[in-house]
Amino acid sequence: MKPQRHAAILDLVRIQRIPSQEVLRERLAERGFEVAQATLSRDIRELGLIKMPEEDGGAVYTVPAHVTDPTPALSRLLPALFL
Repeated sequence: MKPQRHAAILDLVRIQRIPSQEVLRERLAERGFEVAQATLSRDIRELGLIKMPEEDGGAVYTVPAHVTDPTPALSRLLPALFL
């Protein structure tokens, strides 16, 4: 479920203006992903999303150029498999 949620987050941030975690949470819910704020905050950190300022004084989440694949790194995946 986490890889699918990460893929959805990356897709949303790439195609929509997402100014806050609350807006992102609402967009994810529209796609069938109900997440808590703490989970979303962790996902944003794990994906390396950053907030970029806009000309109007606001800021939106963006995907850094190096983020292309939401699948977890093997080093993070293996310990989870042993649980």
